Amino acid sequence: HGLGVKKVAVTLMQPLGCLSRSSMFYSFQKCNETENSYVTFNNHLLLQAVAKLNKQTEDSPFVILDLNHAFKTVFANKESSKFVNILKPCSQGIRPEFQCGFVDPKGVKKYTICENPESTFFWDCDHRTQGAWHAVYLALR
Repeated sequence: HGLGVKKVAVTLMQPLGCLSRSSMFYSFQKCNETENSYVTFNNHLLLQAVAKLNKQTEDSPFVILDLNHAFKTVFANKESSKFVNILKPCSQGIRPEFQCGFVDPKGVKKYTICENPESTFFWDCDHRTQGAWHAVYLALR
């Protein structure tokens, strides 16, 4: 801020319990709410810290980018979205010990890729697709 930046965006964490690596334990049907409760607590502390910073500085230069709310908005509107099973990734290992892109020493793929990546929110167990980020962007506007 002291270097001339007028506004600093601080991002709240997304619901990590909804990442495919967590929801796979529920057959991609629901999020891990225990993990999400940790995110909620972290975001609460972050909001308090940002509020304190804004009280200590002129012009309240710190703004919140609420990824948690944006992601939850997209997840809640899954019926009206293009995403088929919003928590299921497009690419995943054929067994839990394999990840997207894994091949054995003989070059045999140990993962699958969906037929229509545009219909998925998650590319793999951790990464969002371009369509997912677009949906999150629209929820943030």
